[in-house]
Amino acid sequence: MWKKRKTCGGVKRKIKREYQNIINYQPNKTSDTEPSWEDIEKNKFIDRTIDSQARVQSTSNEGSVAKTAYDNKSEDLEKPPELDSDLDSCSSASSNNDDDFSKNLTFRRQIKEWAIERNISQIALSDLATILYCRFPGILPKDARTILGTVKQIHIKTIENGEYWHNGLTKCLRKTLENWVDVPNKVKLNFNFDGLPIFKSSNKEFWPILCNIYERPDIDPFVIGIYFGVGKPKDIDQYLDDFVKEIGNLIKEGIYIEKPNKIVSIEIRCFICDSPARAYIKGTQSI
Repeated sequence: MWKKRKTCGGVKRKIKREYQNIINYQPNKTSDTEPSWEDIEKNKFIDRTIDSQARVQSTSNEGSVAKTAYDNKSEDLEKPPELDSDLDSCSSASSNNDDDFSKNLTFRRQIKEWAIERNISQIALSDLATILYCRFPGILPKDARTILGTVKQIHIKTIENGEYWHNGLTKCLRKTLENWVDVPNKVKLNFNFDGLPIFKSSNKEFWPILCNIYERPDIDPFVIGIYFGVGKPKDIDQYLDDFVKEIGNLIKEGIYIEKPNKIVSIEIRCFICDSPARAYIKGTQSI
């Protein structure tokens, strides 16, 4: 246990004097370079003030920098770089395309007028268009009918119990023979007649007339004509009228092929049909 020390009045007075001396003590400055206690405390206060102001200024600067960066970013979003130049280039490209399209239309019209005035055949015009297309694709169509604006009319003949469309034997045969390297003097033809039901819930059907060249079985058959109606054609004369006239003329006169400059003779080899179709074509009743 700590013992309590009894203090008398003399001791108290002595302590009071010592305290007063400490308070009133003013040391002499030994030199100008040695700061006093008050100067030290004053300098510390000034340093703290300056440091505080510096931190405030730094915070303010950081906020200003962040604000400046945000403003710059906003400007970047609002004004994309080189937008005006891109729009100008797109406008220029669009103008050039429109100009080219207009020139192409003018060129087509001039070719059309030239072909009509000079009485150029469609075959010669198609050959010219094909040559130009190989060198300048997309400027001129390859088909003379497109250049001349020929309206293609499809003639559909109404017959009893249906309709008939005649594609033609002569043009299909000529187009096929013109692609041959060595065109023969005579060809034999096979013909096919048959009914083709097209609906499960209806008795309407097609009756096409097909043909292929016996000497070239690798070539796909081509369509001469198609009947569409309820069941088979009731009037066989109406159904076969165009075909009979055309094949009769080909057998009699042959077909002229321009490239080898020769006439090819035509011969019917056979009719390929199933039993009902054969009986119908021959005009007899099948058993």
